[in-house]
This record gives sequence, C-alpha cells and structure tokens, in this order.
Amino acid sequence: MSTLIRSSNYFNNCREPFALRIAGETLYALTSPEDVKAAQKNTDTLKQYELTRELALSMGMTPAVEHGVSKGLSYPHEALDAVLLLGNVQKPLIQRIQESEKPCSNYQPSNRKLLNEFSQNICQLMQWEGLSAKYTTLVSPEEKAVSLLIWCREVIVKAATMTYFDEALLQIEPSLCEVFLDFEEESIKFLATSPLDSLNFKSAAKWKGIRVFKAYFNLPKAQRLREAQFVCDLETGYRNLGFNEEDLATMMWVAYWIINANTYKLAFWLLSYLLHNQSHLCSVQNELELQQSPSLEKSALFTASLNETLRLTSAPCTLHNILAPTVIGRKILSPGSNSNAKILVPYSQLHLSEEIFGSNVNEFVPSRFLQNPKLLRSEVFGGGVGTMVVAKEAVLAFVHEALGKFLITLAPAPPSGPPPPNPPTKFGRDVEKGEKVVTTAAAWPFPRLGEMRGSLGVVGPMKGDDTTLRLTRR
Repeated sequence: MSTLIRSSNYFNNCREPFALRIAGETLYALTSPEDVKAAQKNTDTLKQYELTRELALSMGMTPAVEHGVSKGLSYPHEALDAVLLLGNVQKPLIQRIQESEKPCSNYQPSNRKLLNEFSQNICQLMQWEGLSAKYTTLVSPEEKAVSLLIWCREVIVKAATMTYFDEALLQIEPSLCEVFLDFEEESIKFLATSPLDSLNFKSAAKWKGIRVFKAYFNLPKAQRLREAQFVCDLETGYRNLGFNEEDLATMMWVAYWIINANTYKLAFWLLSYLLHNQSHLCSVQNELELQQSPSLEKSALFTASLNETLRLTSAPCTLHNILAPTVIGRKILSPGSNSNAKILVPYSQLHLSEEIFGSNVNEFVPSRFLQNPKLLRSEVFGGGVGTMVVAKEAVLAFVHEALGKFLITLAPAPPSGPPPPNPPTKFGRDVEKGEKVVTTAAAWPFPRLGEMRGSLGVVGPMKGDDTTLRLTRR
C-alpha cells in the first residue's frame, strides 16, 4: 500500500498506468477509473487472476488438485465469492455484484436466514456477563475497561464460526478462534512480503486449523446439521471434483480465512471513527435507536459511515494476467518475455482520488456517500469491498448492540502516557449541522493504519495501536 502511494506520488498522481517490478514479476498499476473500467470489460486479452486458487496453493494444496482447480473449479469459486457478495452462485460475478446492491429483502431466504443468525450470535456474545476477561478489566461492578480491537475480533470471529458451521467444530477445537487469530498474524507478514504463487506459506497455526477442519468434515452429515447452506454447497462442489480430505480441509480453511479476514477490522475502524467524533456518533446512535431491528436499507447515515470507513481503511486489489499486448489508456501493456506480467488494480488509490471524492479525501466525511450514491460504483469500490453485505450487516449488529447495551467512552491514558502521537487525523463535517467536529477525548490518539501490513481487504491497525474503552451498563 505504501509502495503504491509513493509510486503514484513519484508520477505526480497523473493517473496513467505505471510499472512496478516486484519479486521478478512486472505489475502494471491502474489508478484511473476509466482504465479500471476498460480492464474489467476486457476478456479477450486479459484474464482475472484467481485469488482463491492462489491462496489455496499457498496453503499447500496438492498439484493434482491445483490442476483440477485451474481446469474446472468454477462452481466452488463462485460459492466462495458468495461469502462476501451473497449472490446466486450460478450467475456471473458482475451480475451478482449488481444484485447485491439491491435492498436486503430481495436476497434469497437462505441468505436472510444466515444474516439473522449472524446478528443473533453477536447479540448473544455481547451480554455484560459474557464479556471475556481476555479483553476486559473490571473497573467497578458497573464499569469495565475494554480493548476495542480484541473485543471486535473475539466476538465477531466466534459469531461467524457459530453461524457458518455446526457447534461440532468448536467441540473439536474450543480455541479455534484463537488459532485463527494466530494464523492471521502470521499471514499478514506473508501477504505483505511474498508472491502467493511461489511460496508454500509455513505456519503452525495454519496446519492446526487444517487438521481441525479435516476432523470436522470427516464427521457424518448427521453430526453437523447446523451448517450454513454456503458451507454445504462448497463441500458438495469440492467432493464432486474428487478432493481428498486433506485438500477439502485446506480449501475450507481458506474459506474460513476469507469469512473472518475483514469484518472485525471494519467494526474496529468504524467505532474508532465514531468515538473520536462525538457529534457524528450521536447522529448514528439516534438513527439506530429508532429501529427495533436495524437494517442497512433503513440506516442511511450508518451505511454512509460504513462506506466511508471502507474507503479510508480498505486496500483491496485485483490482478489480471496479460494474455496479449493490451491497450489501456494511452499505454500498451505487454505480457513480457515470460508471459508473467500482470495488471494490478489497487483500489485504495482510487479511494484517495481527489478527482472522484473531492479535495478532502483524507477526512472522514460520510455525507459524501449520501450526496452521491454513485461513488459505490464497481470501478471505484472493487474487489467486492463495496458489496460486502454479510460483513456490513455483521458490523451493523455489533455496533447496534454495543451502543444499545453500553455507555461507551474513550478510557483515559495509562500512567505511562498514551501511545506515540499519530499524524493529525482530520475528521469530516457533521452530516446534519455542517460544522467542524471537535473531539473531546484526546487521551488516546487515533489508531494508525498498518499500511505495511498485508490484508485480504480491510487493513488492520499498526501493531500495538488500539483504542481502550470504558463500558458502563445502560
């Protein structure tokens, strides 16, 4: 992410394609919406890079299965995409993206059932008595100090596990969520430094997770009846292709990774922005309090805040293999002598485009999405980020429960002092009043974005950065 920012600045943000040489491969970066649109439509000389396949390769999938993946694994890939997009697995990706932007009431009943169960599991895990000692400290009988980052990830990752899989999974390994978090910390370094198709990612947590899923999918169907339909579809597709138990478990671990990689970080960043911006926090809270069962389509201000958070903290990208010389803009992009050149679409660069979002691109201004809903168009919010319906609904449930059950304030800095100060963080104008927001809690500086840390979408904070809260029961 930081490399792309420096490279774009080097070319004075001219938005022309430029080349990067990384680990022996040539990547042509596109930072213009027109160029991105042209790449998305080109199916003659460009082929979209199969991220799911490369993630599986990095996990240690066997070569024989890899060959099957590249030849005919379209259905399970479509199902895996549906984790984020909730579209019909039989329809083309672009059609699912368009349909996922419609109100949630138009989704299939099984999808609505999944969203409801996810919300109910989050609610269950956010009872006062259930707040874990792993991330809370008792200040008084009615007040607890909480690590926001750990709170978000402990609740949301466990809730997702309960939603997608039968309880038998956590009976096999009660600490599976902790195993995943260990794995993710190791994977962050891997994603930030290694080309996926050249290394087999070595991780003790990875192998433990795969062993757990192997044991789980070895159970008879009668012992795992409460799986989400998505998991059933994915298992059926892989078994029909002849996957052995090891490869099935590997692909399911990849699916588990994708399910959990973004949602808790999105909740962390949204609450961080809101708690450092009290006026906007009150507006969002008032909107949610008017709804007994909040939904995205009824929560315009919340949804705009969520999209603005994604704009500022997500770094999705797509890759396209170049099959033949391709004209993009005023450039001819060549496949290279070894035919290994690729087109990189780093959507984080588009998210910070003044041409698209205005001169205040570094500020948190949710009103921009209320004033111009077209900002969510696919050539700007790509990689599935603009349509992460499951993640957005889960974050809505988490924030609704947090603000409804607790009075939340930023905790004072510890005696040793707050973390090192961040560069000044600018907050946008209040959506309703149009006046500059002044945060009243300056004890804890705003967490810094971990630009050097790899991710599958939403970027986490820099290691060591967090926000400590005080929770009081309402």
